[in-house]
Amino acid sequence: MNTADFQRIIENLIRIAEISDVNYDDPENPQCRCTVGKIKTNWLSIGHARMGAVKDWNPPSVGEQVVLLSPSGDLSQAIIIASLSSTENPSPESDSKKPKRTYPDGAVIEYDYQNHKLSAILPEGATFELKSDGGLKVTGDIELDGGITTTKDVVVKGVSFLGHVHSGVAGGSSNTAVPVGASP
Repeated sequence: MNTADFQRIIENLIRIAEISDVNYDDPENPQCRCTVGKIKTNWLSIGHARMGAVKDWNPPSVGEQVVLLSPSGDLSQAIIIASLSSTENPSPESDSKKPKRTYPDGAVIEYDYQNHKLSAILPEGATFELKSDGGLKVTGDIELDGGITTTKDVVVKGVSFLGHVHSGVAGGSSNTAVPVGASP
């Protein structure tokens, strides 16, 4: 091996690249192609935060700046191991105490762990779905700016909304008493 070959191997061990093409059709091996200067790589595997019992799917996108790790300095064997912020794709937050994830449609999920505040902000017209067959328990006050639609009865302090009865019912314009079993 001559000096030039050795230099090329060393230079290619770790490289900064940009995602040029993506192919996520095969869930067992999602791949990207990258450009490293004027070189366009073969299809490369993507490193993930987790892919064991717990899985994390957050694939890179075209134009994203990444770090390639190339065993033996061979770019054809490189693996995409990390992403870097850049002028085209800056960090969405500069406060280290607010991990944040942003999406192309404008959705934002952020946790401010200094102020103990979790925010999930969705763009106009978006929906939120939560499925929990075991139920949902919220501890704390709830402030709601919007309507509520339910397919089941609502029970407040043991009094059914649909099945409650009133005492003191009188005809005409008089009001009924509070529902039986409810406290005023």
